[in-house]
Amino acid sequence: MPKQDKRIVKYKTKKGIRYKFQAYLGLDQNGKKRNVTRQGFPNYNEAKFEMDKLLSSGADTYTKPKQMKLKDLYVLWKASYIESVKETTWRKSLPRIEKHILAHFGNAYVDSITTYSVQRWINQMYDSLIDYRKLINYFRNILKLGVAIDLIKSNPFDKAIVPKPKERKPKKNYYIRDELEQFLIAAKQLNPKAYTYFLLLSSTGLREGEALALEWSDIDLKNEVINIDKTLVFIGHELKVQSPKTHESIRKVPISDKLKKQLIEYHKINTNKLLFPSPRDGYYLNLTAPHWWISEIHKINPSLPEISNHGFRHTFATLFVEANPNLSPKILQGLLGHTNVNFSLNVYSHLNKEKLVYQSNKYLNKLF
Repeated sequence: MPKQDKRIVKYKTKKGIRYKFQAYLGLDQNGKKRNVTRQGFPNYNEAKFEMDKLLSSGADTYTKPKQMKLKDLYVLWKASYIESVKETTWRKSLPRIEKHILAHFGNAYVDSITTYSVQRWINQMYDSLIDYRKLINYFRNILKLGVAIDLIKSNPFDKAIVPKPKERKPKKNYYIRDELEQFLIAAKQLNPKAYTYFLLLSSTGLREGEALALEWSDIDLKNEVINIDKTLVFIGHELKVQSPKTHESIRKVPISDKLKKQLIEYHKINTNKLLFPSPRDGYYLNLTAPHWWISEIHKINPSLPEISNHGFRHTFATLFVEANPNLSPKILQGLLGHTNVNFSLNVYSHLNKEKLVYQSNKYLNKLF
């Protein structure tokens, strides 16, 4: 076993054993002695790595760091991050950052965070999480701010190795045509609202929040289109309507003959301004309601495969492409409101929304 450096000593804290060191860097160009102290390392190797790095840099290149803990740098970064994304985004991401990043490094001084320590953390995240790469990017950006305000000279992530995404066997989250027809039959037995909702999703590809935010004024039966310009979200303990996540999500989608007929019938029994009002107060339906409908529909027909609420969007896309294998991927991209669609062809590079509705409507009635 290699002999350990005596300048590195261990000490006890409330959180367990930690390591620290004191090192003499030599005389700088002005003849002034340079001594450095570091502490808080979780093991000997991290302390040794940092000490060797400082010793190799020499007294002339060493400057005393501005002490700041990561949790304090996070507060600065968070203020800018909140202003740059939607509320629904930062409400989801910030708790995960605090759980997986600050829990490990929150009390560490920014200048004590090394490539070695972040690499160990990356490996832990890879072993325990599927979407580990998002957390890595958040951590990298927080430390990037540390570089920008001169807390550290370089970002420890610059030399870290990020493993490739894990390969996962995709779960089938869509219905084939026969399965969809059986599901809709069972949905009709449950209630008209559920049937209309799932027919709408499976014949337009709307997101669940977009569907639940719809008002009758958004339905243009004369021109057979639905105007999508908002989505329903759950923030804190309150339902809110906000603009879609991207500009591309603001769009028009065509109405099939079958869906048009059902909307006309459904409007006779639903005079509320909302397509899917809550039976309790006439306000927006809770986002959990469609998940309950799915459970109840599966009780009616237990032989049906289980898919998620979002799976009806996949169902629409899958059936649409199968029925129209030669269609432009731009048509599907426009219908789904995607910023990008992972297809190789890009035939209509300048397809406008009016042309999109006309062309896609030709294909739509083949299906529904």
